[in-house]
Amino acid sequence: MLLYGFLFVLLRGIARTAWTIWRAEPDGSVARLLAGSLAGCLMPIAILAAGHGWAAGKGLAMATPMLFTLVIAPLARLVPLAANRWNPGAVAAVVVVVAVHLGLGMLRPLLVMQAVGASLPGLPTAAAQVNAQKATSLDWDYNRLSADIRSCNALVIDVANPMMHNLLRRLAAELRVPWAAPRIMSGPATAGRPYFPEGFEKFDCLVASGRLTANPGQRLISVAADRSSREFMDGQRNELEVGTEAPPGIATHGLFGREITPGGALQWASPSARLEIPNKPVMPARALKLELWPMPISGNGFLVKINGREIYKGVVPAGPLSFPLDQFAGDETLVVELDTNAVTHFPGDPRDLGFAIRELSVRR
Repeated sequence: MLLYGFLFVLLRGIARTAWTIWRAEPDGSVARLLAGSLAGCLMPIAILAAGHGWAAGKGLAMATPMLFTLVIAPLARLVPLAANRWNPGAVAAVVVVVAVHLGLGMLRPLLVMQAVGASLPGLPTAAAQVNAQKATSLDWDYNRLSADIRSCNALVIDVANPMMHNLLRRLAAELRVPWAAPRIMSGPATAGRPYFPEGFEKFDCLVASGRLTANPGQRLISVAADRSSREFMDGQRNELEVGTEAPPGIATHGLFGREITPGGALQWASPSARLEIPNKPVMPARALKLELWPMPISGNGFLVKINGREIYKGVVPAGPLSFPLDQFAGDETLVVELDTNAVTHFPGDPRDLGFAIRELSVRR
């Protein structure tokens, strides 16, 4: 109500001042200026009435100088009649509006700074927005990306994060490296459009965040911060957790997301879960370890398949299981399917739950 009252005083002061000036000197330059400003501010309202909200917002932004002219009209002492009708309340409201705008103008350079803007909760500061859009799963090392892209003849950008996508495009432009993209991201809510210049099939580099291998004839530049899956593929580590973690390059279906409990990480799965784990035949995974949390679930049967072959069928395991993978050593992908025979529901939880994974890892 206080805000509405303030707005009423402000608009009333604008209207009284404009009416006084038009009555005193209808053909004067001040009257024409106010009439043009009013017409310019009414145009976005007409656009909004036509159902074009975005265009109306842009139009109002363009008409801001005209709106400001109307707002400060009660300060005008340009004609004797206006001077005689000086309204202290309207003047006070205008002074508040102008003072706040000047204050925000001086604060703007500070609010965009990481040291200041990021520490002010609830304000739409540039630093806060950048931090929200910067996925922690991505590697933002500018120097490393520059060095990797500089060594490319041409680049294919396959990254869904719009900020990272824009950074890679700018780097390619600065380094004069031709680029292509399956989708040009302009915002988190836009699907994007493809951009494939002539000869893109021969581009020698691929930048991606969720892939472990590039297309034939390409070199992969990964922007994923988590390098565990690549290190496993390259033989730099001998164990890779895929059940309670989400390393890049592991496609999953039927998993609900990692949960942290006092006893460790937990991953609920639907009654049927599926994971696709890349495998390198020259350095294949040799064993699969599975352990479930001892949760009360409705299912009493459990099935494990790898690449369509049944390797376990029986009761829901109460302890850890280990399965040899020698028969799959020549396969480039390990498709792990986990199934139980009933759906579990907990009060207040709308999910169709099957079982809770405590560990699911591949080892050499």
